[in-house]
Amino acid sequence: MNRLLPIVLLLFFPFASGAVMAQAMPEQAQAEQEREAEEDRVFGELSEEDVEAFARAQLEVRELERDFAQQLRNREEGDDPAEMQQEMTQKRLELIEGAGLSSEMYRRILGAMARNEALRDHVEALQAEYRND
Repeated sequence: MNRLLPIVLLLFFPFASGAVMAQAMPEQAQAEQEREAEEDRVFGELSEEDVEAFARAQLEVRELERDFAQQLRNREEGDDPAEMQQEMTQKRLELIEGAGLSSEMYRRILGAMARNEALRDHVEALQAEYRND
């Protein structure tokens, strides 16, 4: 009997692994469907107007942050980095609000982009258009 066990296992294993794989496939498909449903839900909750405003504001905020980093590197003796940071934070808020968004909505869309590939692709496409304007 002990000699037959390895042979039986070798004969049975291909069928058993196929059954396990067949069971895993629906689970993977279900997980994919749930992820897509979550992406649709998050993207569907945002108005196109807010997404477009975010895309423009984010371009401006990135530019502001690049400028700030340059200013911080080139600051003169006596310049207070904390004060510079506070000024940059205020300017960022003004840019966001100037685009018609609250800072909460801006953060919400930023977070949604991290989780939602379709939203991220859409924002990046809008930003590419805006850069070409």
